[in-house]
Order: sequence, then C-alpha cells, then structure tokens
Amino acid sequence: MSDTLAVLRARLKAAHLASGELSTREISRRVHGAVSHTTAHQVLRAATLPSWRALEPVVDALGADPEDFKKLWMQARSEEKGGRSVIAKDNTYREDLRPHLAGAFNLFRHYCRIEKFEEAKAFLISQIDPPSNSKIDLVVELYDRFYYQDQKIFAKYDPVIQDFTESGDATDVESAHSAHSLARRCLEQSNPQRALVFAQRAHAINPHVFGFVAIHAEALIALGLYEQAEAVATTAHELDPKPTYFFYSPLADVLRMKGDYKRLEELAKQSYENAGGPSGNEPSTYARCLLQCGKPEKAISVINAALEHDQGKWTRAELLVTAAKAYCQQSSFSDAKAALQGDELFASEKMLQLEFANVLAREGLWEEAARLLERLHEVPTEVSASKPD
Repeated sequence: MSDTLAVLRARLKAAHLASGELSTREISRRVHGAVSHTTAHQVLRAATLPSWRALEPVVDALGADPEDFKKLWMQARSEEKGGRSVIAKDNTYREDLRPHLAGAFNLFRHYCRIEKFEEAKAFLISQIDPPSNSKIDLVVELYDRFYYQDQKIFAKYDPVIQDFTESGDATDVESAHSAHSLARRCLEQSNPQRALVFAQRAHAINPHVFGFVAIHAEALIALGLYEQAEAVATTAHELDPKPTYFFYSPLADVLRMKGDYKRLEELAKQSYENAGGPSGNEPSTYARCLLQCGKPEKAISVINAALEHDQGKWTRAELLVTAAKAYCQQSSFSDAKAALQGDELFASEKMLQLEFANVLAREGLWEEAARLLERLHEVPTEVSASKPD
C-alpha cells in the first residue's frame, strides 16, 4: 500500500469530518445516485485505492476540491502501478499470459513509463478495434490508464466494459489485473454476485498476489459469506511475510463482523509493529482498532507514544482526533478537550476544532457545540438565530 494512499485516506477523513460527517446515504443523495451509499462507504474507508469515478463524486459531496484530490489520487495510482509488469523482476509468479497479450501489455506500459502517452493509446487502440470479448484485457488496460483524463476513451470503452461486467464470460479474461478491475467495478456498482465471478477469476489466475486474493474475500464479504471470506482473507494475509495496514484488510473486516476481537487485536498489533511501531505509519489505525476492541486506555498509550515522534500535520491531527475519541469512550471529556485544545495545531486545524465540537456534543453540551459548529460551518447569523415555529 502506497504512502500517498495513506495521505489520501487522511485527507478524506478530514473532509468527511469537515462536512459534519455526512452519512453515506446523504452523500449518495447529494450526487443524485452517482455512487451508492455502499460505494461511498468503501471510498471513505479507502482500504484500497478507489477508482476516480467513485472518488470524485464523494469528494464533491463532501464540499472538498476534486482537483486537489485528483493530484493525490494520480500519485497514489502511480505508486500502486509502479513496476507492474508481466515479466517478473524476481522469482514471484505473475501470470501465464499468451505471448501476444503479454507483449501488448509490456509495450503499452513501456510507452506510459517514458510518457509517450499518445503512442501508448494509438498502439493499444490498434490492437483492440473493433472491441470484442476476446480483447477485454486490452480494453481494461487502456481504459484504466486513461479513462479519467481522456473523455473519448471513456465514452468509447466504458459501455464495452459495462456490458462485459453484466454479461461477459469471466473465462475470457486472461489477466488477473483485468479481472480485479472488473470485480472492483462491480463492487462499486453494488453488484456483488458479478463481483464474485471476476474476483474468483483474479484469484484463480494469480493466487500469489495479495490484491488478487483480497478482492475475492471482499466479494464474499459483500455477499455476507463470512466463513468463506475469513478463509480467503486469511490466505491473502499470509501472502505477506510482514503484513502492514491490517486495519483496512478484508480479514480485519471479517473479524469485526464475527466479533473476534482477540484475533483482531493480535493481528493489528503485529501490523503496527511491522510498520515501525510508534514512529511508523500505523499508530492511529492500531489505536482505532483498540477502541473497537474496547481498550481505550491502551489506545491512549499508543497515541501518546506516537506523539513523541515527529509527525506530519495530517498524521498528528489524526492521532489527536483518535485520542479524543478514546477519552470520550472513557467519559473523560475534559481530557478529550485538553488533548485537542492543548496542541499547537488546534488554532489552525479545522479538523481538530470540529472534533472539539463533537466532544462537546458527546458531553451533552449541545448549545455550546452548536455555536461552535455554526461558526465552523459558516452558518449565516440569521439562520442560526431563527427559532422554529
């Protein structure tokens, strides 16, 4: 998982908090159903990099600037796809593609790496047109690389991919990446049955890469098949000798749903330690996991240890918000407010001020919380002063 994805996730959390923590159904309503409420939930979690077609409307609904997020998304996408090649750089199995398809992928990706984008498009289009199910891997490769910046490619090939996701034969898909992309699209469209078909295909083509196995678990979770999902998610987890970012994994989702908090805590701690402990990237997510396990005191200890290390602005703010939630879980509202207000970021960071208002609300100080929220959300004076009939 890329470092930029972690930044993107933190920015999404900040935007969601700044929106007043809109419900996912309200997000879907505000964008007239461009994303479902379940897709909005997946985007906000950002366990994996969401597609731009799902991320953009969610960001827009939250009142944030899509262009700011697009820069982050493109960087995260570049990190995610960096070095992805049909020809392995080590002894790890990739996938068994026909030489013609492998060659087309590699030449296309070479052109993209050296930023000959027009040559890349022209070459792959020459291999695709006219589109057919037997060329779906090439269509997905071209579409995934350019749909968010080339309207002609989007308009021409989006219907082809949509038709294939609805009625295509998954055995026509040869690339695990293509099958994964199609499964992800189905999940974003709240079509878990078809997602499972493509996710199983991705897993079958290449059972040695975490993402291709994890998408299978995600589809099973979406269908409520938790026992099967746990087995597949465990297989995915065990593919990495030093797993990190466990909090966002399908296995963590299954364990939460089953209420297996002991195993959830054990694996979250392992992930936290693998990522560098208090100086690494996971103190906040480990602390949030501890809160879910009913251990706020332990969560506060983890956060305090992390705050002793140099942290970026977004990471520090996220840690402080999590600390406030932990104190509130203990009904220690004064400590929650002190944790937020006592930090030098408080005066300039709206995310912390919003969480301070939320603490006031949890404490039952509704009028005080409302006044602060009205100021932070810039509610006009005449609206805030009006009384119901």
